[in-house]
Amino acid sequence: MGTTGGFVGDEDGLGVYIPPGALAEPTVITLSIAESGESPATPAGAIGSVYSFEPHDLTLAVPVTLHLPLPDGDVAGAFGAAPGGDWELLETDVQLHGSTASFESVTFGYFVLSN
Repeated sequence: MGTTGGFVGDEDGLGVYIPPGALAEPTVITLSIAESGESPATPAGAIGSVYSFEPHDLTLAVPVTLHLPLPDGDVAGAFGAAPGGDWELLETDVQLHGSTASFESVTFGYFVLSN
């Protein structure tokens, strides 16, 4: 992804919109379902899969919009964690759009929706 931004995503609804200026230099962006044992233990209240947005230590100049497939159940928020870190309930509004949930972040790492 270049410094002019854009969208990276898959047919299942996992994606990220990166606005112009969020990246300081061209960066390879990788999105996936986190492998078992790869992320911290799933926090209480989490629903659906844990997703990995890489590079994990990436800090962005402006917020990006993360898109996660909408699991069964009521979604009220999202958790985020850095590799080796603890889960934190994100202070962000989660928007529901059809089969996806979206919210803003200024970092990459692990993310999971919460009820």
